[in-house]
Amino acid sequence: MEERKEKRIALFKMILLVVIVVLLPAILFFTHREFFSRFDSVDAFEEFIKSYGNESIIVFLVVQILQVVISVIPGEIVQVAAGFIFGPFRSFLLVILGCAIGQIIAFFIGKILGVDFVKAFISKDNLDHYTSLLNSKKGYTICFLLYLIPGIPKDFLCYIAGISEMDIKKFLLLSMLGRLPGIVGSIAMGILIGRDRYVPAIALFAAACIVAVLGVIYRDKLRSKIEEIKEKAQNRH
Repeated sequence: MEERKEKRIALFKMILLVVIVVLLPAILFFTHREFFSRFDSVDAFEEFIKSYGNESIIVFLVVQILQVVISVIPGEIVQVAAGFIFGPFRSFLLVILGCAIGQIIAFFIGKILGVDFVKAFISKDNLDHYTSLLNSKKGYTICFLLYLIPGIPKDFLCYIAGISEMDIKKFLLLSMLGRLPGIVGSIAMGILIGRDRYVPAIALFAAACIVAVLGVIYRDKLRSKIEEIKEKAQNRH
């Protein structure tokens, strides 16, 4: 009886895996190909959101959730557009809420479907690397740093966290804190553009580019430092 139940669960997971990895992306690509063109620029995305009128807030929230869950949608364009369209308070609230909901969904997708699902998106080496980091004694500190450092695949980390030993509440709190500087910077850029303050917007964009480039240049050193944090924590116990 128990064996039959396990087989049914395994079959369910396999079907769900095929639907999420293959079927849904294929349907979106062939039936709503124009949807992805909305993310080519901030102007195109703004036009798309505003076309929904009074429902634009709901549509934006759904898009922000999908951006985290699907990962292929560029988050920077979505968040810059939020500041441009909705202003300071509403944009911050919508982006934070959308990111949080998206992360919860991705976390539980990873937890329910397991390692085989996550392997469909992430190489075995990266999967093993990030899983070992999140499962270490300093896993929550490392989680915060991974979300803070530019260039790390933040949305995929939600799925990896789901198959790790992390508690969802602690993961959500620390990952969102790590996301905050990037979110605030993107929204601020959108607000400045919306108010025709192009000089500070360009300056902010230049600063973001410098941080991103430095993140790429020093990526290996940052990874080594994170590994060092993990090793020190393990050696103490």
